Amino acid sequence: MATSNFNKILSDLFESSPLEPNIFDDPYNEMISVEQNAHIYQRLIRSSTVMKDRQSTLLNAYYFGYFLTQRITPKETRRCRRIIAQHYVDASQRTYRLFSIIGPHQIYRTRKTTLVMMRSISASQFQKLIEEALSLIAGAIN
Repeated sequence: MATSNFNKILSDLFESSPLEPNIFDDPYNEMISVEQNAHIYQRLIRSSTVMKDRQSTLLNAYYFGYFLTQRITPKETRRCRRIIAQHYVDASQRTYRLFSIIGPHQIYRTRKTTLVMMRSISASQFQKLIEEALSLIAGAIN
């Protein structure tokens, strides 16, 4: 199953349409606390999952991963890890790490990738996906 998920995610990295997908803005709100923002991200991920909106789920996870790794301090990230379900944190950080290489627009080009898949693959498979994404970008530059 994990190998199948790996292959599905890998094939989605090479999808090229739509060329210019419209994506919604990051819901981050600097006027509220880190904890409140974290809860909003979790609710948005859960809501889009319940609505079976796979791409919105991934984009919300991407934004949450960005929030955890770039917007807040390591100390604040540790606080978020205590209040938000671990699977949301792990899957969101992976989603951000992978799609930050290619760009979040690639999420709307995916056909099969789900948040569950992002969490279910092994660490070595995830590292291979990172390497593939980097190769894809290097090939586009050359």
